Amino acid sequence: MSLNPTQLGRADLYVKTIFRKAMSEESNDIAKDLYAITPNKSGFARILNLTAVPGMRRWESERRPGTFSFGVEMQKIGKWEQSVAIDGADVEDDDLGIYKSAIEEMALENKLVYSALAVEAINKGFVTKSGDGHNFFSTEHGNLQTGDLTAANYEAACLKVQTQKAENGKSFGYLVDTLIVGPNMQSKARAVVEKENLAGGESNTNYHTAKILVVPQITDNSWYVACLGRKVKPVEVFERRKAGPLRQILKDRQEDQDVYTWGTDGRFDAAYANYRLIAGSVGS
Repeated sequence: MSLNPTQLGRADLYVKTIFRKAMSEESNDIAKDLYAITPNKSGFARILNLTAVPGMRRWESERRPGTFSFGVEMQKIGKWEQSVAIDGADVEDDDLGIYKSAIEEMALENKLVYSALAVEAINKGFVTKSGDGHNFFSTEHGNLQTGDLTAANYEAACLKVQTQKAENGKSFGYLVDTLIVGPNMQSKARAVVEKENLAGGESNTNYHTAKILVVPQITDNSWYVACLGRKVKPVEVFERRKAGPLRQILKDRQEDQDVYTWGTDGRFDAAYANYRLIAGSVGS
């Protein structure tokens, strides 16, 4: 199908306008506190896992500068693309309104991609190694909890985060503020931290000790406790190039295929950053 420049221009303007408007609207990024964004210029992520920071000490005679201590890992940053093909007949008939909701949903997926990568990394942390050769959630890291989400296991997991220490033996001072679950674990999470009184009438000592974060992408029985109020985060997203605005992708023989394609792409990736901020269990 051969479309004239006016038809193509009208379709191009419509698709880009809907996408741009949807990108500018506010969205609820529920997992935004799981990750930090680090700009990158090399295409390789230099991941620094903080293991110690200089603390405050009494000033006696002169300064004694401390140093930051890091575990270092290198990772190549991947390239990501997002594209959609629209039927040429709909372009010819100027019947693009049927794609409006789909284009808006495409924009939302674009805006939330960093959160999706962070959640995926956390969810795979029981079987995926970090830079030191150990699984992100592991006994070596002191952040692997076992068992279902019960009051006792919740308390044990919180203790794992809150007793993490730097290489010099000093406590990091992390306090759990978030209980992360998937939709099928909501009721158990509420029973642990949102019931003021237990079945016997006694006070629930875990009441409001953490807020519940329900993440739809977590579809298994895993659960996590985390300290997410710090500047450092469990996951780091390295951003070499953020996904740009939607553009028409011109391909050879596009007219013969009777589809017209729009897309965007970027270079970014998620990497494990600080395992000490989070403890997790695969559940029952």
